[in-house]
Amino acid sequence: MHGFNEVNIRNILRNPYFVPVTKNIDVLFKELQESNNHMAILIDEYGGFAGIVTIEDLIEEIMGNIFDEYDDAEPDIKKLDNNTYIVNGLLSINEVNDYLSLDLESEHSDTIGGFVVDLIDNIPNEVNETVEYNNMIFKVEEVKEKRIEKVRIIIRGEM
Repeated sequence: MHGFNEVNIRNILRNPYFVPVTKNIDVLFKELQESNNHMAILIDEYGGFAGIVTIEDLIEEIMGNIFDEYDDAEPDIKKLDNNTYIVNGLLSINEVNDYLSLDLESEHSDTIGGFVVDLIDNIPNEVNETVEYNNMIFKVEEVKEKRIEKVRIIIRGEM
């Protein structure tokens, strides 16, 4: 085994895998598999650097987020104080009810994010949209691709 000082980096270099930024992700995924590459460098129409994409990025785009040993898993419900919580927007209304001892109901939505969209009566484009419901305040904390990712729930007084 050699120390880092004795490793010649040129011996472990690989040629970069360049692809146009317009490449279809299904095709790129197959190309990366076949060429045994885990990363591609995206080039724009002017020949400039547009970004880097990994095979994990492609899988997550198709399948949804994948957690590995390097990802910090965030809790679905984070308690900030006795009355304030940050909640994952994809968490079911039933799970929120169970955890926070609430009695929220919706005819149209299964998730707390959908519940808040129903209350606001539109799809939020930005954070900080706030709506009051019963003795609670729901504040949109994070939006991604027209979906509420995180909601702050503030429970005021007795229910």
